[in-house]
Amino acid sequence: MLRGRAMVQRGKLAEAATSFESVIAAEPKNADARFGLALAQARQGRTGDALEQLEAGKGLESNDRRWALALAAVQFRAGKPDAAKKTLEAAIESGGQSETLLERLADLQLQLKDGAGAKKTFEKLLVNQPKRLEFQIGRAGAMALAGEREAALKVYTELQRTNESDLRVWLQPASLLGEMGRDQQARHAYEEALRRDRENTYALNNLAWLLLKDGTDVQRALDLAQRAKRTVRQSPEVDGTLAEAYTRLSMLRSAEAVYEEMLSYLPGAEKLRVEKLLAGVRKKSRKEKSS
Repeated sequence: MLRGRAMVQRGKLAEAATSFESVIAAEPKNADARFGLALAQARQGRTGDALEQLEAGKGLESNDRRWALALAAVQFRAGKPDAAKKTLEAAIESGGQSETLLERLADLQLQLKDGAGAKKTFEKLLVNQPKRLEFQIGRAGAMALAGEREAALKVYTELQRTNESDLRVWLQPASLLGEMGRDQQARHAYEEALRRDRENTYALNNLAWLLLKDGTDVQRALDLAQRAKRTVRQSPEVDGTLAEAYTRLSMLRSAEAVYEEMLSYLPGAEKLRVEKLLAGVRKKSRKEKSS
């Protein structure tokens, strides 16, 4: 066992697996050895073997939540999010009402766009920790995902009063307001976020895009987009906003340069849209030169 754990720490996963297998051969009911073997196999990419060991280990220690957590993690990594969700739900229903299990389930439900389920899970978490901000924010996000947008905005507004220094209580409702077409309120929320973190990439980029959409202050949109660009090396969202700002201000060579950079790192399937935008900028540039 000790050698197996040491090999895992050194990244020698094949040797670790061999050590754990030796222990299991001698002690088939050694749950710790099966757990170590499963983790080593999962890190090697041997998903099927890892799942088999975790299922076997769960049978040995049915009430130990580590098996459900590890099994769900491997299932999710294997592209089986629904199976991972069912594993966690089953563990919780069987009495494993641990905060760790509930948090992982809530996170998975959000990723699966199950807003109603996530809301219920966060409400369970809030029973024991009613003032924990992560759970309050998570519940608001789940409400929005479940279609309870106005109710979610009320929760965010209350959280802004009690936790105004936390960026999340400004950024998350700003995104929601933008989705709802309430651009003025979204702009206000992004401005508040930037008051607390002047270089927040998300707020800089999204506020710049809203200004471009409105069209009343394109120069400020460019300034914000340039600041966002300085915070991140390659981002299709940020680069797209920056190129659009350059185009609006007829800084066409700069727009071309940004689009050309995007083509250098975007995967093939995403290049077509940028190629069309670049062609449009070049056409506009030729027209301006000939006029």
